[in-house]
Amino acid sequence: MSNTESNALPPNDYVFLGEKALEIPILDINLQAPYIIPPFKIWGQLTRRQKFTGTWCFYTKDYKFSALWKHPDALIKTKSPVAVETNFSTSKELPLTLGIYDIYRKRWVSKYWQLNGVRIIVDVNVSEKFLKHNFLGIPDGWRSYASRAQKGNNEFLHLQYEYCKKKAGNQEIFFLVYGGGTQIQIMCQENNWFWIPEQMQPFKKKEINR
Repeated sequence: MSNTESNALPPNDYVFLGEKALEIPILDINLQAPYIIPPFKIWGQLTRRQKFTGTWCFYTKDYKFSALWKHPDALIKTKSPVAVETNFSTSKELPLTLGIYDIYRKRWVSKYWQLNGVRIIVDVNVSEKFLKHNFLGIPDGWRSYASRAQKGNNEFLHLQYEYCKKKAGNQEIFFLVYGGGTQIQIMCQENNWFWIPEQMQPFKKKEINR
């Protein structure tokens, strides 16, 4: 083992610069992902030792990715260049403190991945109770976001989108929606959002117009 490796801190010992109120780590706007690189895979669809040159996403059950909080290098080792943030489940019944803690965790993991060159798409798939807090640690001007469609949440997707547009300074944004069926697909087409079905088909890289 080299001296560098033997002296390296465990990942969870890292303390990143955070926003003033709650010290949630601030993402590097230069390492946002204005596109997705296919293939687009949900964490757990491939073995973790398999090299992967596409985009990881975490719209799945929490237990399938919760170990990344303690072992974020697992994604780094796959060599993936792009990832949607981890998506810890929230609900309106969840105490505010726990919801903010989950926002801290996903932002911390994203910041750690950025240190290793991974470009990040910010996850906005949270309960409305936590939507405002979900933008802590996101720099003004950030333009890359993702959410998961649920049955009957059409209006909430529009609300998420408006929050994202405001954070981006009303610039054009990359807004990815995962799942939801034909009705959501049509809505995404009408709003120029990027839609990915749960049964994924091949697609071309789509990028923010510059």
